[in-house]
Amino acid sequence: MTHENWNTIETDVLVVGGGAAGLMSAISAGNCTVAIAVKGIGATCMAPGGIAAVGRWCKEGDSKSLHLKDFVQGGAYLNEQKLVRIVVDEVGDRIIELEKFGAFWERTDDGKRYLLRNGGGHTYWRSVYCEDHTGREALRALESEAKRCAIHIYNNVMVTKLLTENGSVVGATAIDLNFGSFLVFKAKSVVLATGGAGHIYQYTSQPEGCIGDGFSMALRVGAELVDMEFVQFFPIGLAYPEELKGTLCGTPYYIHLFNAKKERFMAKYDSRMELATRDVLSRAMFKEIQEGRGTLHGGLYCDATYNPPDFFEEQWPSLYDRAKKLGIDLKKDMIEVIPTVHYFMGGVKVNERWETSIPGLFAAGEVTGGVHGANRLGQNSLADTLVSGSRAGRYAGKHAAKVKGVALPEDEVSKEYARIYSFLTSEKNEIRPSEIKKKIQSIMWNKVGIIRDEKKLQEALKELRDIRKNDILGIAITSNSIRFNKEWIDAIGLFFMLDTAELVTKSALFRKETRGAHYREDYPGINNDFLKHTVGTFQCGEIRLGVCPVDLSEIRNE
Repeated sequence: MTHENWNTIETDVLVVGGGAAGLMSAISAGNCTVAIAVKGIGATCMAPGGIAAVGRWCKEGDSKSLHLKDFVQGGAYLNEQKLVRIVVDEVGDRIIELEKFGAFWERTDDGKRYLLRNGGGHTYWRSVYCEDHTGREALRALESEAKRCAIHIYNNVMVTKLLTENGSVVGATAIDLNFGSFLVFKAKSVVLATGGAGHIYQYTSQPEGCIGDGFSMALRVGAELVDMEFVQFFPIGLAYPEELKGTLCGTPYYIHLFNAKKERFMAKYDSRMELATRDVLSRAMFKEIQEGRGTLHGGLYCDATYNPPDFFEEQWPSLYDRAKKLGIDLKKDMIEVIPTVHYFMGGVKVNERWETSIPGLFAAGEVTGGVHGANRLGQNSLADTLVSGSRAGRYAGKHAAKVKGVALPEDEVSKEYARIYSFLTSEKNEIRPSEIKKKIQSIMWNKVGIIRDEKKLQEALKELRDIRKNDILGIAITSNSIRFNKEWIDAIGLFFMLDTAELVTKSALFRKETRGAHYREDYPGINNDFLKHTVGTFQCGEIRLGVCPVDLSEIRNE
């Protein structure tokens, strides 16, 4: 196969993902050439709440060490505390940096201080925000700065495989979704900023492209992934209409939750009520529904009518307008809500430079593991995203500056080219990619969900392996067009979904305790024999699990 079959793009640093983590990485890469490959809309623009940070704007008594303590206690002591320390120390500077890029944060009437929000698990109100679209505002400022820096952004490009030579990352293969052409990125450093994998589940608040591609690609080149059993369910997702089920529709710090009997049930589960951590809220809601106190549409009532009449137009205009389009007036109506998959605490293992175990490969944002431990506190995700993006980009740039040149493994490129386009010429014509996708999502939702046990997890693992062994071989694509062919894109994505789903399930089976977002009904208590990271690797053609110690350098487990 010759180079005529693909276009090669050379760059010092390749960033995979165009959300806040990816853009911050690209901007921070220093004096080198940078390319960003963007598959589609990321999760950043859907983040409504705020950015938790301690700075000169904070309440008296608050401190960075207290923020770190909240982080670690919320994460059930499974956080890498050196990483958390870096996040809490640096996020204030990143907030100010974004403001210099053009972001607007809500301020007091005199303009001298930021207005602040609180979130479940935080001791103080410390989160800077912009109405109900903080993530979108951060993204707007970062996109503007990326243009000013003349960073090359390749939109609608799906990266399919990381390329390595002599154990180091040297680039990636991709397809241009608009035209179907095959691309090869030749790079001295690669930053993965691909987000999570919400769409391996049936209901999620994440955009459609979040299918675990970063997890899978890192795993396949030998990187370690930690704590993939910890999947966060956000309490406030729409219960209906069915086509919008799971869509984010609020945050817990300005609502009250009621069951079908109109009981404000959280008092039974946690003294913090709706300001309890998200794992506690989601399990309490699941229990209420499971025990027959759910609403007509299988959810619970979310009531925000106690807020002042002008609250929503001023603070949550996007949410208010969205509810109105569904025939709901938040000033006087309650919404029916259910927990929905929202965030992956686990991910690619990184050090203080946000560098993986593979030379030249860095990672930032939700695709990384270790920062949030067993459960992420609200408003810490954007804090992590900005700091990890800044760090990953900076050190990726420094690594690239030391590398004189890279050689592409042309045999690997040729094999990937053949694999990608083989889906279009398959003659089996048996199973649509969408059918397999729904099958994976159903397995994960019903058997690897909020409440888990040995029997269901074993069943899930067997069913996922059966899909890989049988169904995946009979993929049928109705059109052989290469121009934005949704079935073709889904077929490629199935392999990412299966890797991620299997790793989540195996990790959940391995951790025989309940900690943070991981709830084992057959092991309902915390067992400190499991105060260690689950480590997933790909060896000899299969996913294997091990463990590594947890960093308790600042706060010991109580």
